[in-house]
Amino acid sequence: MSQDFPSLKLTQANADLQLELGRLVLQSTQEQLELLQRRVEHNLSQARAGMDSLQHSASAGLPTGLSADFWAELAQRQWAQRQEEVEQIAQSQANFAAGVQQAMVCWWQAATHSLTPATGAAQ
Repeated sequence: MSQDFPSLKLTQANADLQLELGRLVLQSTQEQLELLQRRVEHNLSQARAGMDSLQHSASAGLPTGLSADFWAELAQRQWAQRQEEVEQIAQSQANFAAGVQQAMVCWWQAATHSLTPATGAAQ
């Protein structure tokens, strides 16, 4: 019966590792989906701004083109947004990698402990 405990402890360590990796993947996926949702919302807002600008020009009897300033500002905003997204993605990936590393360390410790004979247990 005492032979079963190391096996049980190792099984528990494996299950804990699987749960933690699953949690990390879920968290990373959720962060990516939130970033994608913000990007879609931002793009919709930019499209609305462009449509509003065209409608305003048309109703004022002005030529119905978007000004060079509009395009320059749009490009600057999109560049800033992309830089922010890259930073968020890099941070998310770093957090994921650190979490996986920590999970593996915990698993290694638990697995090693489960296979190490108990010293002083008879005392």
